[in-house]
Amino acid sequence: MGTEYAILSSFVLRGGYASGGATSGAVAGRLSGMAAGFGLKMHGYSLDYSMSPFGKLGSVQRFSLGARF
Repeated sequence: MGTEYAILSSFVLRGGYASGGATSGAVAGRLSGMAAGFGLKMHGYSLDYSMSPFGKLGSVQRFSLGARF
C-alpha cells in the first residue's frame, strides 16, 4: 500500500508500507515495512529515488533515470 503527494508539478513525495514478503523480519518494530522516496520531472527527464527494507540485506536504495523524446 502506498501514496504519492505532488508538492509541485515537478516534485513528488512517495511513501508506502509492505506487510509480509521480503520485508518481514527485516528490522524489529513497526517500521520494518516502511518505504519512502521522491520523484523529479524536468524538461522530459525524470529521476526517481526510493529507500526500503530488504530482509537480511538491510536497506535498499533505488535510483531510476528516464527520458522522453
